[in-house]
Amino acid sequence: MARRDEDWLRQAKRDLEHARHALEDEDYPNSYPSGAPLDFYTREGAERVIGYAEEIVRFCEDKIFR
Repeated sequence: MARRDEDWLRQAKRDLEHARHALEDEDYPNSYPSGAPLDFYTREGAERVIGYAEEIVRFCEDKIFR
C-alpha cells in the first residue's frame, strides 16, 4: 500500500502539470462573481506561482524519497 505522502506528491505533480497546460492554453479559472479572469490573473503571476510550486514539489521529493 502506498504511503499518504507519496499519494499527496503524485497528486501535487498532476495538479502542477494541469496548471502548466492551463497557462499554455490560457484556460484561466473563472470563480469571481464579476469581471474576467484576466482582470485578476497575469501570465507573469501564473508563471511565478508555478515556479514556486515546482520548488515545493522538489523539496518534498527530497524529504520523502531520501
